[in-house]
Amino acid sequence: GIELKLTGEITSKPYIKMTLLLLERFGIQTKFEGQTIKVEFNNSPKKINQIVESDWSSASYIFSIVALSNESEILLKTFKPKSLQGDSVILKIYKKLGVLSFFNGNDLLLKKENSKLPKKIFYDLSNSPDIAQTITVTCFGLGIECELVGLHTLKLKETDRLFALYTELKKLGANIIVTDKSLYLSSNSSFTNNCSIATYDDHRMAMAFAPLSLKVPLTIQDPSVVSKSYPDFWDDLIQLNFDVKIDNCNFTWQRLNQVGIFADKKKPMKLSDFQFELPNKLLAQRPSEDRDESRLMVLNRKEEKIEHLTFKDIINFFDEDDVMVLNNTKVFPARLFGN
Repeated sequence: GIELKLTGEITSKPYIKMTLLLLERFGIQTKFEGQTIKVEFNNSPKKINQIVESDWSSASYIFSIVALSNESEILLKTFKPKSLQGDSVILKIYKKLGVLSFFNGNDLLLKKENSKLPKKIFYDLSNSPDIAQTITVTCFGLGIECELVGLHTLKLKETDRLFALYTELKKLGANIIVTDKSLYLSSNSSFTNNCSIATYDDHRMAMAFAPLSLKVPLTIQDPSVVSKSYPDFWDDLIQLNFDVKIDNCNFTWQRLNQVGIFADKKKPMKLSDFQFELPNKLLAQRPSEDRDESRLMVLNRKEEKIEHLTFKDIINFFDEDDVMVLNNTKVFPARLFGN
């Protein structure tokens, strides 16, 4: 077993409680009193199936999208009504911001409610500081006055998140005041267009500001920072009909310099448009010894069917006056950009 004695003010207690409750599900006795955490020795824990819940912090960006949209329904998977995660408080917070939540088993449906919004919200986020950026940006987009306290740990994260929020929201025209542990945002009805939002090497800065593109066109710098917690974030936005344009890449395949987001302007090209089943048996694994034995796929437009033959059969598809054009160009590195 182990006994830990904590010093100073304990922050983000839900993470500690969540860990201890999970241990108890496996039959391991724990105790958390005052500044002390105890975990008893157990060499024969229970063997149980444990469903790993999805991350509520990552879900907060989807809540923000629904809140900032005119009309929206989005289904999320593997979330529990009685979650152990502290950030599940977004259910209550975003209900005030016009997002209704409906559970069906472990499925969570989010739906936009066009109801009267509050003029101001106030929350103590001592137990869930990771959602502060998302809530602040959502309130800015909705023109709601926002006061958040209990944010002292935000200065100790990937970056000084309070300073980062202050700087980037100021670019967009916000009237915002921050201290070392709180944030105050005045209500606002106008935005500065086409701002370039710095992310400060912080994944949450990129994802918190992205939904704001439903209200104003903007650019997110260094969008690859999302890989820390939500690597498919930009793909998911494309699936939600955001027009995400990647440009100025340095071709390392891992580091994208900026991404422009222009939401709901038109239906974008989707990555899913290029997803299709192609059996491995139909893919050449190595060149044929006799090159005329290489595979040939024939599309019969008239009969709307596909045939799989060999290249030597191509002669059967030529008429007397046909011309064959030979292509001897070489492949070069390239990337296709689509809208």
